[in-house]
Amino acid sequence: MDMMQKEQFIKKWQTYFGEPELPITFYYTDREEAAKRVKPPSGHQCLIGMLAKVRAGESLCFDVDAIGCGGGQRYTGFTEGMRPNFAYFLSCGIPGEMEGERYKKTPEIVQEAMKIMPPFTAPARFIVFKRWDCLEEQDDPEVVIFFAAPDVLSGLFYLLSMWCFLRFEDEHADKWYYRSLLFYPLALLSKTVTCSLPLALLLIRWYRQGRWSRSMLRDLLPFFVVGIGLGLFTVYMERYNVGAQGEDFDLSFAQRILIAGRALWFYAYTLLWPVNLMFIYPRWAPDPARAIEWLAPLGVVLVLVVLWLARNRLG
Repeated sequence: MDMMQKEQFIKKWQTYFGEPELPITFYYTDREEAAKRVKPPSGHQCLIGMLAKVRAGESLCFDVDAIGCGGGQRYTGFTEGMRPNFAYFLSCGIPGEMEGERYKKTPEIVQEAMKIMPPFTAPARFIVFKRWDCLEEQDDPEVVIFFAAPDVLSGLFYLLSMWCFLRFEDEHADKWYYRSLLFYPLALLSKTVTCSLPLALLLIRWYRQGRWSRSMLRDLLPFFVVGIGLGLFTVYMERYNVGAQGEDFDLSFAQRILIAGRALWFYAYTLLWPVNLMFIYPRWAPDPARAIEWLAPLGVVLVLVVLWLARNRLG
């Protein structure tokens, strides 16, 4: 490891990000003394759970016996074996016999995913995890892992892409356009809800110039292609890999309108009054036959009309 590169990274990290935790690294090696050897556990020991110590600054070295979970041994390449009924373990479980992890909806989806997963064999006896500031000259990190929520990453790349595109419009320098086009896929890979960026840029350009033009659409065409492509890929993965299909997802067009209208007011409300927040909220049951439920989408339309009529006064 280049110690100068290490120190330069830490300095820039602190300059631009302040106090967020440094990333961790890992690499494979045959050097037993590369870090503190982890002893074989007496029972189950999750490899991911052990990384909390690495994030806190403790360097750890694992061999196959020190990894106390079958998934950790397999995905680090130390073994090809799998626990019995793995497809059920990763999905719905077996009532009265095994609790399922619920990562996939059905065992069949797990089996299909395993068919396309490429095999991997560890290239050395040990895998070493170290936080960036704990790296030494003899270390040769192969992977760097940054810890951040998808919302934070997608927001960062979304705003960077937008900022670069607006710089491109102001300065007419191609470098800003290509940088914007680089950051946009990174935002999509973090969270595909950011596919709305080209529409936002289209509205901003229209607001600035008061009209649309062929050059405007030409500049944004690659963004639409990438956004629609990755959006459709997400739909495919959620439907056929995650299992988001069936009666629970079979909504009518009217129900989707009701959900969209309610969602906008829901996000506005939780932004202004962030109480009783939770990771998964109770399921909405939209009923188009109830007139009161149409107030939400009609309210959105009313707000848009008012903003349009007041556009000259608001600037």
